[in-house]
Amino acid sequence: MVTNEAIAHFKLPTDAAISSEYIYLYLKSFDYSMLGSTSSIADAVNSKTIREMPIVVASRSLIDRFTRSIAPLFMEMKNRQNEIASLCATRDALLPKLLSGEIEVSP
Repeated sequence: MVTNEAIAHFKLPTDAAISSEYIYLYLKSFDYSMLGSTSSIADAVNSKTIREMPIVVASRSLIDRFTRSIAPLFMEMKNRQNEIASLCATRDALLPKLLSGEIEVSP
């Protein structure tokens, strides 16, 4: 699936009946092919089709329980992504110095 540049992000109001974690997982698993396509090249959606998407929403208490249980996992994923970015930056800074002999590693 592809989107056009009109869809930059989803912003939920603070009093939304769903959480960002819920909407992320819902959209990730949604079958976009059932919406029809706005492109002849590939399955595509635009902001109008997104606004008209049916979104299944459970009771507020169930959504709250879901969010409390899943939010720590999303926080852990974010922390690991940050750690990966930091490690990649360190690798990218050190590798050329190792290859050029500027830094030596003792056995």
